[in-house]
Amino acid sequence: MHTSIKQALLCSAFLLPVCQQAQAIPVVCVNCSSEWTQLANNIQLVTTQAENIRQTINQVQMIENQIRNTKNLASGDWGNVFDHLQRLNVLARHGESIAFSSASVMEDMNAVFKGYDSWNKTVAPQDLSTHYRNVSQSLGDTAAASMKVANGIHAQQAEDNVTLQRQQRASENATGRLQAIQAGNQLSAQTISQLQKIETLLATQIQLTSTLVQAENERKQMQQAQQDRFMQGDVPSLESRELKPFSLKQF
Repeated sequence: MHTSIKQALLCSAFLLPVCQQAQAIPVVCVNCSSEWTQLANNIQLVTTQAENIRQTINQVQMIENQIRNTKNLASGDWGNVFDHLQRLNVLARHGESIAFSSASVMEDMNAVFKGYDSWNKTVAPQDLSTHYRNVSQSLGDTAAASMKVANGIHAQQAEDNVTLQRQQRASENATGRLQAIQAGNQLSAQTISQLQKIETLLATQIQLTSTLVQAENERKQMQQAQQDRFMQGDVPSLESRELKPFSLKQF
């Protein structure tokens, strides 16, 4: 038994240093630092790629906005304002009217209304008749021309309304800055065309009023000229007149 105890103590004494030395050995990971560095680099690469994608998307959106803002309307819709005004000017030159749109409006007026000097002379009866007929014709045609212009503007309102509705839809459906500007310009042009028609109507009113005023003035000048012509005649004085005797008739 003592022998067994001795053997056990010897074994314990021999194994104790070995166990203590084994517990003191450190554990070292040779590749751990390189793995963490690689993982950090991959995360940075992914972040960089995500930022590049975001910038690319922003650039694409900017290009789309530029394309949309520089996109023209499908077609310009300006109406037929010049054709309308030309037709109104033609209506104003109806018959023998003294039209504001005539290139020789003053010559036309002077041809109809001759003035005081033309009547302060001996005038044949047929000249007076011809003049009366010309003035009456001019007044009648001028009044008719004014009505034709007013009626022409009224007839064009339906076409103007259709044009205005198309321009309003183009303004409402504008998808970019340039389309909105172009639609606004079309609406402004339509407003200007309506003002031009109002100017034509006012010019027609002036045409009629001027003709009426000139006709009344011509009538007064003609009467005054003929009266002055009569008063300027050779009338013998009372001293030079001879009194002839006469006798009463016997019944």
